[in-house]
Amino acid sequence: MKNELSAKDKIINKLRDEKENLKTQLQKFKGFWHSLMSHFHKKITYENDKNYKIVSDDLYKNGIFDDNDNEIANNIARKVTIPDENKNNKKRNNDTRF
Repeated sequence: MKNELSAKDKIINKLRDEKENLKTQLQKFKGFWHSLMSHFHKKITYENDKNYKIVSDDLYKNGIFDDNDNEIANNIARKVTIPDENKNNKKRNNDTRF
């Protein structure tokens, strides 16, 4: 019984480590994606760079940018945020205690 518990604890610890590793990688990817979208947004909306517009449209047509990404890249009024941040902002905005 103790051997089984020890083996299960090892498996659980290994899975926790893998989960933390995946979280770290996900945060790095989110940062990269945020940076990429900010770059496209700046080039297309503020600098009116036609080449970036062409690339953005091509990425959208090929399914790399979704509707949200395409709107962020092309709409000057949209902020570049990560979807999790949007959820947190909505929660804060609906808080009626203040």
